Amino acid sequence: MYTKPNCERKATKFLSDRNIEYFLPIKEILSKRRDGYKLVKKLLFPSYFFVKLRNDEEYIIALSNQYSNYFALLGNGLVESVRIAIEETDEYEIVCSFKPGQKVFIKEGAFAGLQGELVELKGKRKIQLYIKEINRAILVTINQDFVCVINRLIE
Repeated sequence: MYTKPNCERKATKFLSDRNIEYFLPIKEILSKRRDGYKLVKKLLFPSYFFVKLRNDEEYIIALSNQYSNYFALLGNGLVESVRIAIEETDEYEIVCSFKPGQKVFIKEGAFAGLQGELVELKGKRKIQLYIKEINRAILVTINQDFVCVINRLIE
């Protein structure tokens, strides 16, 4: 569900008060401040959160939310993959056998079955997964054993 800027928490409170299940992906990051470092919560997808609508009545209630007005239909598996990835504590690095720009397929793990592109960010190689329904991408670090390069067919 898309919300007005900085209204994600108000929108999710509206749904929570009406017993509608939602998922607001948040991650904690270490932020540098004048007086040192502070652990802050940051939205993974600003202006977006996920809602599990079980029937038409919940759909109508969710649409009546004054803070949001746009829906994108996503598969339940993708939302669950994002949830699992956020909860995982282990990080893996992709070693140099893949080159940035290569298209890859994820065979195992939280994002199994998805395709992405290998990118290099700040000297580290990550996989960019694009979620076209909400026009956003996630950069993830995945064990090389869980990934295979997609061979391009020569036409």
